[in-house]
This record gives sequence, C-alpha cells and structure tokens, in this order.
Amino acid sequence: MRLGPKVLAFALPLSKGAINTITVHNDSCSSTSVWDYAGLVCSDCFGGSTGIQVSSAGYNANPLLCTCPSTSLRSDVECSVESMLQGTCQGSVCSSECVSSSRVASFDQSQCVPCSIEGDTKQHYGFPSFDANSNECKCENPPKSLPSGERVITYRLVEIYDTDSGLPIHYDCLRCPKGTAVITEDLYDNGSFFSTAGALFIADDTTCASCPDPHMYFDTDYSCKCADGFLMTGEAAVGPQSCIESYPSVASGYSKAVFNQGAKNGASADGDGRIFTLDSITFSHYYLRAASQCEFFQWVPGDRLQSCQVLGNLCVLNMYDEDSAACKQFLALSQSRSITYHSQEEWKHTLPWLYYADEAHDVINDRGLKMKMAFSVEDNSSTDVSFKLAKYKLDGSFVGMEDVTNQFEFCSDSNSGGDVKWKTFGEGYRLEYTCDIERLLAKEMFFYDMYVVDNGPEACKPDPINSVCLYPVPVLNRNFAEKGGLPNMNQYLSDEVNDRYTRRFFLFDNKSGETTAGLEAVRYAKKIMLLIQIQSENPTRLNPPRLIIEYETETIPSLSGSRSLLFKVDYSMKTDTFWNSIQILIGFVAAFAVVVYGVKMNNWLSRQHQALGRRNDGSLTSMTFVVHAIMILCHTLVLLFLPFTAAICSYWYIFFRLQDSVFLLLPSDNEFYRDVGNEYYFLMLSFQGLFVCQTVYLAYTIAGQCRSNIFFVDWERPKGRTNNGVSTWRTVLVANEWLSMQTARKHSITFSLVLVGFFTTVDSTQSGHPNIALRFASSSFFWCLSSFIQWLWRFFVFERWYNEPRSQRLVDLCTICNISMFVLPEPHRGYYIHGRSPYQYSDCSIDELLDSFRKEAQGFTVSRGLDAASRADQVFVMFCSSAFHSQISKIFKLIKIRQTEEAQAYNRLGKAELSTFLKGFIYQQPPPVQEGLKYVVRDAILTETVLGLTPADFRMDDPKCLLEPDCTKWNRDYTFLSATFLGIEMDLLVHDILTYNVVDLMFDNPATSIFATYLMHIARTWLAAHFAKNNLSHTSFIDKRFLL
Repeated sequence: MRLGPKVLAFALPLSKGAINTITVHNDSCSSTSVWDYAGLVCSDCFGGSTGIQVSSAGYNANPLLCTCPSTSLRSDVECSVESMLQGTCQGSVCSSECVSSSRVASFDQSQCVPCSIEGDTKQHYGFPSFDANSNECKCENPPKSLPSGERVITYRLVEIYDTDSGLPIHYDCLRCPKGTAVITEDLYDNGSFFSTAGALFIADDTTCASCPDPHMYFDTDYSCKCADGFLMTGEAAVGPQSCIESYPSVASGYSKAVFNQGAKNGASADGDGRIFTLDSITFSHYYLRAASQCEFFQWVPGDRLQSCQVLGNLCVLNMYDEDSAACKQFLALSQSRSITYHSQEEWKHTLPWLYYADEAHDVINDRGLKMKMAFSVEDNSSTDVSFKLAKYKLDGSFVGMEDVTNQFEFCSDSNSGGDVKWKTFGEGYRLEYTCDIERLLAKEMFFYDMYVVDNGPEACKPDPINSVCLYPVPVLNRNFAEKGGLPNMNQYLSDEVNDRYTRRFFLFDNKSGETTAGLEAVRYAKKIMLLIQIQSENPTRLNPPRLIIEYETETIPSLSGSRSLLFKVDYSMKTDTFWNSIQILIGFVAAFAVVVYGVKMNNWLSRQHQALGRRNDGSLTSMTFVVHAIMILCHTLVLLFLPFTAAICSYWYIFFRLQDSVFLLLPSDNEFYRDVGNEYYFLMLSFQGLFVCQTVYLAYTIAGQCRSNIFFVDWERPKGRTNNGVSTWRTVLVANEWLSMQTARKHSITFSLVLVGFFTTVDSTQSGHPNIALRFASSSFFWCLSSFIQWLWRFFVFERWYNEPRSQRLVDLCTICNISMFVLPEPHRGYYIHGRSPYQYSDCSIDELLDSFRKEAQGFTVSRGLDAASRADQVFVMFCSSAFHSQISKIFKLIKIRQTEEAQAYNRLGKAELSTFLKGFIYQQPPPVQEGLKYVVRDAILTETVLGLTPADFRMDDPKCLLEPDCTKWNRDYTFLSATFLGIEMDLLVHDILTYNVVDLMFDNPATSIFATYLMHIARTWLAAHFAKNNLSHTSFIDKRFLL
C-alpha cells in the first residue's frame, strides 16, 4: 500500500495473533506534547506544560522532555502507586504565570521573585531590570562597538537567597571577572552562536564567558584580544587561538607541508611519483604556540607538556625532516636539555622521544629485552608477545595506554577485538584488504608510541609485581625524509646500514593537508609490517621488534575508488650464516651440473656426429645443436636444482614444524623487498625459473615424441597359393595401441590433485600466514606421496596380479599380430620391437590362434627372438648408421616427389617399398653391400648402461648399425617407452609439481592451483595426442581415420 506524505504505516499484532496497521504522523507534535518514542506517538505534557527540544534524537525534530514556560511556576504532585506502576504519573504541574509587578519565576521555577529589591527604583548598571518583551529580568550590558583596546565590562544575572530560609528573594547583577564577558543573542553571527578567536559561544546571561586563552580579554567589540606583551597565534578556522609571549627560535617556514606522492628511492620521487608542497593551516595553527611554550617551558596552570607533544607531532607529520621548522625546533630543544627520562639519552625531559641517536645496527641488535620465548608453557618463559600503545591526539593531549589489538587494521571492517592470534609466538599473520580512503576523512587521527611488554623476571627490578615493564619498539618510517632524500626506502638488505629509526607514528593523516581552500591531500599507512626476530646466539630471546611503515599520499580529486592496504606480522631470524652456506652448496651443485651437462651433451653429440653440419674450421653450426644444447641445459638445471631447492624448503619445514623448544624461525618475508632484497627471492626465482625450464624442455621432448618416425613391418604371409593379400587390421590394431600409449600415464593426475588439495588445504587452515618455502615443501611432499602410493599399487598389486605392464603388452600384441615396429625418435638412435610371430599365421580364427598359444607353451614353436637359434630378445636399442638413415629419407623423399592426387596408391607403394627395405635389413637378405646397412647384435657394457654413453664402435666413421638387447629394468619397463608419456613420467610429475606451486605462489589458493594444474594436464595431453596422431599417420602410411 502506498502511503501519503503525512503518515507512515506499521503492522502490529492484535489479540489472538491478528496484525493491525497503525499510523505515525510526520507532523510535529503540539506545543503541549513531546515525542514518546516508546510508542511512536506524541504524548501530552503535564498540566498544560509546553515541550522543549532537549535532544536531536527526537523523531521529526520533536522535543523529548516536558518543562514549564519560563514565566510559570512548577510544583510537584504526589502520585499513587498504581499510576506509577502503570506509567501514567505526571509528577509535576505548571501553575499560573507570575508576571505581575515585575516579578518573574526563579531559576528553579519554585516561586516568583522581583528583578530588584522591593521599593528600590534605581535603574543603573548593577541592578537588573524587567524586560517586558521577554518577561525576564535583564542586566544592562554595553552593546557591541568599535574595538578600543579596552576590556569590556559586563554583568551576569544571579539570584540572591535569604540567609535564613535559603529561598531566592530577588535577582541581582554581578560584574564579570576581568577579561570575561556575558554573551547575549544580539552578538550572534548567524543566529546560532557567536565566534571569536576560533571559539564558539552560546548566549547565556547568567554566565561570564572566557576567551580561549588566559592571556586574552574581550574588547569593546566583544572580540578576544591578547593582553599587552603577548602575540596572538593560531588559525580561527582550525580551532581556538592562543597568545604567546615570545616567538620560538625557529619562526619561519613552519606552515609548509611537503607531500611525497608515489615515492620510491633516491633523492626524490621517481617514475610516476611527485613532490608537492602545501601551506597547511594545521601547521600554521599549532606550531607557534607549541614551539614557543615548549621552548620557554614553565610549570604553570595549563599543560605545557601538551605543547611539547604538539611540537613532536608536527615533526612526525613532516616525516622527521630535520630541515622542517618543527623538527629543527624539536632537535634544538632536545640538544639544549640535559635531563632525561628512564636514563634514555634521546628521551629528554618534557619532550617526546622521536629519534634514535644510535646506528641502525645497534638499535635492532640491542639486548635490552629480558623475556624468554617458548612455543609451549615453560617456567620463566612467554608464549605470547604483547604490545601496548601510548596514544596522543594532534593537540598533544594524552589519550591513554591501550593494548595492541586491531589498531593497525585501521580501515578494515574486521573486528578482531582483543583476541589477536599473531601475538602467539611464531604465529605469522598477513592481511591485505581494500580501503575506501574517503572513510578516513571524517575520522580523528592519533599518534602512537609503541612498546613491547617485557615479561622477563629481570625486566622490572624495582617493583616487578606492581609495574608493567615496557620496552620501546623502534619504528622504521620508510618515508623518513633527510636532506631531500628517503634513506629508509630500502630495496635491498644491504641498504639497511643507513636506516634511521624513530619512535612515534600515525596511521593516517587528514589534517596536515588542510589549506584555506579546504582539505587537499591525505596520507595513510599503505603497508605496515611488524618484524619480530629471535637472537642468533640465543634463539629463546628476542631482538627489539621493529615496526615498518610506508605511507602513501592521495590528493582529494584522486580519491575515487579503493586502495589496497597491507598489515603483516613476521616472526623470523637472521639467516646470514645459512645463506652463506647455501651459496657454497650452490657452487658445488653448479659444478656438478656442469659435469652432468657435459656428459649429456657428449652423449647426444656422439649420436649426431654424422648429422650435424660443420663450418670449414670444424665448428658446429647446426641449429639443431643450438636448440638441443639449450634444452639439455634446461633439463640439467631442473634435475639438480629442483632437489636442491626442495631440500632447502624441507629443511625449514622439518626443523620449524617439529621443534619443541625455540631452535629456529623462518627467514623474514619482507613485503618491502620484492626483488633481490627479499630473502625468499632466491626461492621465488628458483620456482619460476625451474618451471620455465621444465616447461620448455617438456614441450621440446613431447614435440620430439610427436615427430618420431614409426614404421610397421608386417611379416604375415598370404594363405594358400594365390596372393590374396593379408588383413591390414592387425597393423591398425598395433598402431592404435601405440597411439594410446603415447599419452598414457602411470599415475592418475586426478587422484594426485585430490590428495594434494585435501592435505594442503587442511595444512593451510591450521597455520597462520602461509610461507612459500613451507608451502612448497608441503605440497611437493604430498605430490611425491601420491605418486609413491600409486607406484606401490601398480608395482606390487596391479601389474603383478591383474595386468602386465603396458610395454610388455605392446610387445606381446606385436607378436600376436606378427608386426614389427621401428621407433626412431632421433635420426641415429631408436628402438626396434621384433614382433615376428612364431606361429604359422596370425591372420586367422580365434581357435587357430589359441592353438598356436598352446603349441608355444609346449615348446613346439621357434623362439620369438630376432635370432631364433640363440636368444629370445625381442626389444632392442638401435643405433642407426648414416646409410640406414639416408635410405629411409630417400624412400620418403621419392614418395613425396611422386605423390599426386592418387595419394592412397602412392601410400601403398611407399609402404610396400619401405617394408621391403626394412625386412631385408632385419634378415640381411639380400646381403647389403654397404657396411652401414649391416648390423651387429651385442649387449651393452656397464658404462654405456649407467652413463648412457654411445657405443664406441658406433662412433667410428661409416659404422654398422648396432642392436643392443633392451631388457626390462627393475620397474619392468623397456627403454622404448621414452618415446611416450610413460617414459617421461618423472618429467611430467616434476612439471605438475612446479605448475601447482607456481600458481600457488601467485594466487595463494589451493583450488586455483588444482584447476590450473589439471588444465595444464588436459592441454598437454590433447596437444600431444593430436600431433602424435598426425605424425603416426604420416610415417606409417595409415589413414588417420583409422586411428582412434
């Protein structure tokens, strides 16, 4: 239902659960009623009293309390107990007005009293007179006139009481104290108040108002002026002005506020950063009074300690720039005062502690903290690190001491309260959130001095029971300004030697950017990091915790949108010795990598000796050499540096997770050092570099697999005397089996991702801010655990009791189908699967085939091996001579030249020609003329097997082809699987691990990492299957429509 402009409708329950609609009027209540917010109605006042507004909380600006008119008397009435219980007792009634014979109601409206003593008709200053317009007694005060430099004399209205009864008997006018004045409504500037010297006054003829400074007086124009010998300071637009006796030593340039927007490092902001200056009315208002009163300090009424605090606050707002007026004045006062607080040289009497005089190394390695830390409750040890903040306002007033809870999340909607998990020793924390900076404009800014609570038994020696021992926390303000530069804007750890530590800080600044035109700039803490380090020589004790803050400046026109803020707590230790050891180990690993790389390159070069082109001077020029050299380098780096990196991460994971007493903490993950300066930069670079290397190498390897030459030789003979041909389906069957093996995996990627995702998610929910080293160690462990579980299942159960390995199944299938295979991933190295069947026919019925199996089992058939008379080896590693490779290339070249629209016919011719050549090569019939088309069968020697060396007799000029029997390894696999995914399972697993961890490093989300890893697996498999299918169709002369 649509309501009219005068009412609001609500649904309320009637009896027996019925709902009724009530009407709430939008009009103001009558003059004799007030707003009753209990029932959302206007209620009548007692006895005809008029309502007055006493609070803005009333609905529609209606008054909330009842009172009698100023000319009426009010008297209390007794109420019955029943009326009080029912809430209908009025309590008071208003009687008739007492405006007769110049009598008015007393202040408490208990009786009528005259304006002056009865019978006295004198009308002069000092006696009140009756004002018929307002029906009130008035003291006659001088009107506002031109300023004269003289104090205005005014009188305030007072009641005179009987000495016996204590009841008011008449009004009188008393002179206001010197310098004060009565403010009346005729002085109002805009109808609501009167302002002078930055103070606001409300009319009250019973009170003598004072100027905002004790050395001020009201002039005849009712403006506040400083007395002779004093100077007025301050900005009326900011707040109350004040009087000072003398100018401070530094009395120029104090209103200048410098803002560094987008500052990086160096003498000034670079890149998109800029420096700009504003004439701050905040500085102009506070500085002179604070600097003067703090310099000429006196313990007089009025807290001059507050002025020194203001001076310190202004220096903090100037980013401690010693060239600024506030900091220059502060440092001068600090040097002139010899008395200190708490025997701290930098903490001078009456002044706040702002600067550290010690070098950065001495500050952060101080041994003043006495408490011992532990992960579990122990005697004389602490499991929590607690902090306190001394809190001050901009005007220097001390707000109090408060525990650190969620103050550093000053623009976050979270309410962590007093339960702060990061206080638990070793429990890191990181919160990155967005903030609408406009929310800060209306908030009050504060300044803080931070302390850590020292719970050590020797910390508070004088009174350890009734006192709290606080240790000052040094603050590294990255925006600290010095001689036009930013010495704390560090990029590397080595930059910390010249750091300047300070004490006081703020979280946001919405005051120093105020000018006469309004607020033009605002500053806020963009990044806050609390760094807590244990001592290297005594891990149970702490170095001084450090608070690192980086501020950002925004101009008011650019405030639209949200900004990203960061608060982080980092528990760590110094790791200089550790990283020095790592550098030494890197040298050993790199040296070993050179050796491995040399061996791998030598093996490959020895196989490609006759294929690589050479210049006249004998240097290799083949692009194949360059590409393969890079790929081998990438693989070598992954083979050696991935285990090395994993060992580093596992070291931190094992010793950090399993320690009972404090032994070590993780290296600091300093958010301000995102490049070389960050201690985790080596790990981040390693993860990303290894991922790139493994991706490039794997892509190269898979591309090589997809370009392998695959040839099939069909040994089947036609049945009968007529040449009816043989079925090609046997060849298609073997080709499809090979194609399925091309992208088959020994391990289920789905099972691995589910297992890894489950455990990494559980592990991340049980700890604080995730550490990249621990995350890598944890996820890699679960990846390996998943792989190992699946290997155990396959090796001990599945392939032993349910099915044989895929490689053996292929060999058996080739034998049953009477098909031999040549797999040549490289021009001069490949594999030969001798599949010539010992049966009479393979293209036969199932009964005939089963009968052949039975005869073979009974020993009635020849051996399956290449040399039936001596051994049963069917799989060989084949080293191909240049003559063999040239003959294959020649056949393909002729096919390509002769190929026309009758492609299928020439495919049959090419297949027959190639098959004839390969059959003749295997059985050396007719005996080849060229030595390169002959072959030798021999076993590989131990060094060739272990180091993967190319046989020495193959490295000779014009060698014979060499066939080395390829026996199954300990894992029941043949070497020819290297031409499929099954043979590079370890490389695929490494790539999966690196993919998962790199994505996890970027997004810090297990679900995203799982999705990206699975997507990589799908893309890798689909591309390999697609190109392998095209290649198999091309090299085997099988129409790809027959390939699944």
